[in-house]
Amino acid sequence: VCIALQWSGISDVALYDLIEQRLNEILVRKIRGGDDLEIASWYAKGLAASGMDKYLTVMRRMASTRQPKLAHYAEESMSRIESYKKWNPIISDEKNFHPDQPLQVNRFANMLKSGDSELKLMALKRMRYEHIYSEYLLDIVRDDLMAGYKSADATSAGIEVFESETGVLGDSRNMKYHDSLEQVYSETKDRPKLRYSISQAMYELKR
Repeated sequence: VCIALQWSGISDVALYDLIEQRLNEILVRKIRGGDDLEIASWYAKGLAASGMDKYLTVMRRMASTRQPKLAHYAEESMSRIESYKKWNPIISDEKNFHPDQPLQVNRFANMLKSGDSELKLMALKRMRYEHIYSEYLLDIVRDDLMAGYKSADATSAGIEVFESETGVLGDSRNMKYHDSLEQVYSETKDRPKLRYSISQAMYELKR
């Protein structure tokens, strides 16, 4: 559950309060590692996805433990709360939902259209991990790639998005996107890093 919360846009206080309770139960014990450490780290990530400051208290408690990994995950999660304050309304914005698409596909579509590199990357990575290759999402990926590839290597974030977008299109094995990839390949002759990513994607596309 805590994994999926990272791209759900959910703001259900009752759910997050339950996660907070479970995390506190772990923290009162002496954590030496193992399952407790792993579970606590995921609870912290889940609470970060709330975008709510009320959970900073338990995260500070987690950060104050003598377990370095716990402190690391707590600090990381506290820093993510501000991001999720901005992201959750974007992910869950129903006005852009397509009625014929599943809820998760609509959420990913919102992320892909957000203009936020980190949010785009989160959606692209989950699409690849979960093998979600609906043409509705792939069309959004292609359109974003075609609109942004000319300036993709201006920043490291731009390159990462470019590589992930070409990777998703390649992994889809959908030849509908071959011509778009070929066009980008032909127009990036002086940009070897981008060109390599496209060649890899075109190889995967044809496998």
